[in-house]
Amino acid sequence: MGFQEQTTQDERGQPIRLAIWYPSSSPAHIVNVGWTTQEVAMDGALSAGLHPLIVISHGTGGTYLSHYDTATALAQAGFDRAAFHRLFNEEIVAFFQRTLDVKGR
Repeated sequence: MGFQEQTTQDERGQPIRLAIWYPSSSPAHIVNVGWTTQEVAMDGALSAGLHPLIVISHGTGGTYLSHYDTATALAQAGFDRAAFHRLFNEEIVAFFQRTLDVKGR
């Protein structure tokens, strides 16, 4: 299973960190990712074929690693899974603002 971390910006210029788990043809190794230990191929090659994408947003106070166990199970089943974490998530984020983050991504 492959794993990548990326950073992008929303339409207001605010940074959003992304974590992406996906089926990979590269060998996996046990690595520390944040506060987790995962068996992944860091920046591994994407396996051939089409892979449905699932995007999961953590709740306020979480991180994109909050559901890493679900992400790894989905990637092992052939899904691409992306999670995002707003760098200012430690502040209280209004519900309408969270929907703007997901809209169009």
